[in-house]
Amino acid sequence: NLERYLMTPMPRAALLLGMALGGIYMTGTRALLIYLASKLWFKVSFPVADPWLALAVFAATMAALYGLGMAISSLFFMAGRGVFNALGLMMEPIFFLGGFYFPVKYLGLFAWAAASLIPTTLGLDALRQTMTGAYRTGLLAPEIELAILSGMAVVFITLSIWAVARLEEMGRREGKLILKNQ
Repeated sequence: NLERYLMTPMPRAALLLGMALGGIYMTGTRALLIYLASKLWFKVSFPVADPWLALAVFAATMAALYGLGMAISSLFFMAGRGVFNALGLMMEPIFFLGGFYFPVKYLGLFAWAAASLIPTTLGLDALRQTMTGAYRTGLLAPEIELAILSGMAVVFITLSIWAVARLEEMGRREGKLILKNQ
């Protein structure tokens, strides 16, 4: 579908934003249904210590991930479908460094400093703190992580819009949709 996406008469950033919002909607719907089912059928209680801060952290994390994902999507212009395999190889290290399996603070100062370049690292750490109320157990205070995530969102979205426009321009100049042969 990459060729069809590129032929649409609209900005690529708007197309990618629409796809991201559709994914967020579907994921949110599933999460809400799972939450309601667990609450009604299994009587699971899940109190959130600071729901507004958790929501702000979630939104900032999603915005930063959207910008990073859009910047990475511009790699498909340069290398075609081969990037898909490379992204598959990077998935498990990103899960490890992102804090999916355990809090990243236990990796040590240098590892978590490097891992903090991935928005999920700071987002998951702040969400753990704001949802459980276990403040001062994470990398940084949730408010500081929210500020960093907001900055990352601005930087990644700006970089991605520039990268997609630049690579689209290069593709037009070369006269093909993918700059490298598949």
